[in-house]
Amino acid sequence: MQIKSIEETSVAKETGEGTLHQYYKEDSKKELEKLKTRWQAEVDQLERKVADCNAKNIEPGDRHVASAELVVNIEGHRKPGLLHRISNLFSGGGSSTTNPDFIPIDGPADIDIKTKRAPLHEGELFGEMSCMNRAPRSATVVAEEDCYMLEMLRNVLDMLHNDPKYKEKLDRIYRERVLDGHIRRLPIFQNVSDEDFADVKERIELVDFEAGSVVFEEFEDSDSFFVVRSGLVKVVKNAWTLARKEEFKANHWKEIWRH
Repeated sequence: MQIKSIEETSVAKETGEGTLHQYYKEDSKKELEKLKTRWQAEVDQLERKVADCNAKNIEPGDRHVASAELVVNIEGHRKPGLLHRISNLFSGGGSSTTNPDFIPIDGPADIDIKTKRAPLHEGELFGEMSCMNRAPRSATVVAEEDCYMLEMLRNVLDMLHNDPKYKEKLDRIYRERVLDGHIRRLPIFQNVSDEDFADVKERIELVDFEAGSVVFEEFEDSDSFFVVRSGLVKVVKNAWTLARKEEFKANHWKEIWRH
């Protein structure tokens, strides 16, 4: 698109017909040619990279181009004192606290506790929660090689989320790269065998909710439980809308039956 805009601007300047692009209308013919050569060189480089990936049967989504890095000290927490440990020992509490292997973030992969990094592959999104909910960013992104980053506004991101093909791609990536690590590490599944978890894994549904929508109501019959992968959930007490048997007296039921 940039090369096309430069060419159209050059023609408009020479012939006096056509539209001068707002970004290039002040540039001279020599400057336009220089810009065109620069952008064309980048396009040629990208086309060679794509051809190389195709020759090596490398899918774009398998290319590790950046990393999400946690730039905080997570090893400086205070260890329990001697009296605390002795008390736990005699009370039967023991030392059952274990450090997790990964730290969940709102990106496509979780942070490795040892390296404090998570891979980002070509075509993946990051920073969605900060864009949609103005939440603080959960990690810092570092490029591993020269690459293009596309910044999206909130309305563009909303349209992308509503695209069925993109949602199918996100679901596939989540199941391939995150599901085993994210769900499998939850305490509720720690004592579940691999065979049983494989059966559970096939039944897991990936669902999205619009901002402000109700996930479930208080006192509603339960047929599943939810694990929040990304986003914010607000819990509200005593605000249900479903009618409950306990809220009606005997005369209320008579009135309902009469009508």
